Amino acid sequence: MNKYVVIILFFGLIGCTERPESYREWVIENYTESVQTKTLEVQALYRPPIYLALEEVDFQVSDKELLMRRTEELKNTVAFTMEVSSLDQSDWVVKGATSQTEKEQRLYYLSYQLINDIHLLVNGKVYPCDFLHFERTYNLKKGSRKFILVFEIDSELKVEDKVKLSLRSDLLSRKGVDLQYQIKETQELEL
Repeated sequence: MNKYVVIILFFGLIGCTERPESYREWVIENYTESVQTKTLEVQALYRPPIYLALEEVDFQVSDKELLMRRTEELKNTVAFTMEVSSLDQSDWVVKGATSQTEKEQRLYYLSYQLINDIHLLVNGKVYPCDFLHFERTYNLKKGSRKFILVFEIDSELKVEDKVKLSLRSDLLSRKGVDLQYQIKETQELEL
């Protein structure tokens, strides 16, 4: 009987510790949210501070102390990778534009002004987007464009915090787009 308890505890402990590669998969599985409008799908991945630090070293940890120091530096940073895709796989950025000038205005808006229409709500407190990077190149997935969004908040996110990524852009949807996240207990990383 005790032999089975030891086996269960062993497998339970293995499940509690994640390698960086497994952690990447866990984050993608647990922090990807998406919503569809009439013509678009908006999908965003929340990237926790430790995930950002691991990305900087391509998920190959050689210096644990440096990684933990970088994670601490990023603790008040909330970052997302957002992908906006057309449901009919057309280029939604230029679809419906009546002139080259209008197409260029849309690209300008997405590159420089969309940042003003994106907010983060954390437990009811509103934060403006501090950094936005719009990839102007066409993705391999037809009709898809990617964005990187970064917010600086007052204190680090905690388990059970309610987070809402809010986009209020007529180019994306007249009603706006909201993506809801709940911060989860993360697995301990094996470094």
